[in-house]
Amino acid sequence: MIDVTLHPMPHSDPKYGQYSRSASAIARDDQSTLGELLQRAAHYQHLDQILSSVLGPDLAPHCRVACQRGSELVLLTTNSSWASRIRLSSDDILCSIRSSGHREITSITVRVTPLSARPLLEPQSKVLSPAAKIALQEFADQCNDPQLSAIAQRFSSSKGRT
Repeated sequence: MIDVTLHPMPHSDPKYGQYSRSASAIARDDQSTLGELLQRAAHYQHLDQILSSVLGPDLAPHCRVACQRGSELVLLTTNSSWASRIRLSSDDILCSIRSSGHREITSITVRVTPLSARPLLEPQSKVLSPAAKIALQEFADQCNDPQLSAIAQRFSSSKGRT
């Protein structure tokens, strides 16, 4: 019989010491590269949420926060007509951003560039392969859950698109 005893890694070992912290501790540590990146991403996400709430559902899909350069907030938009509409709202955007605690931002610049990272407004339908339809049909036939079986049946009998 083999006796196996597991011993915890000593935290003082310099080789393994950096791995002993939790992910949340690393994220809060602004001295680490990962922590700094996560904090910057959270900062931009917060600014983007404020921007979306000010612009509303008509303008928000066409604009996003690009970066902050000192006291200047740079916004990206898809074309010049959206940029003009967003520039007209820049005072409201700036007021909302400053009132949410970002007092360091004193100006807004709007730049025109295609926004490739934004999801499409309407989801595209996808074509199911014949093999996928057969697999879904087999699953629907063997499934004991009637609701799940009905969903699989519906997808397997679709006319090529989901």
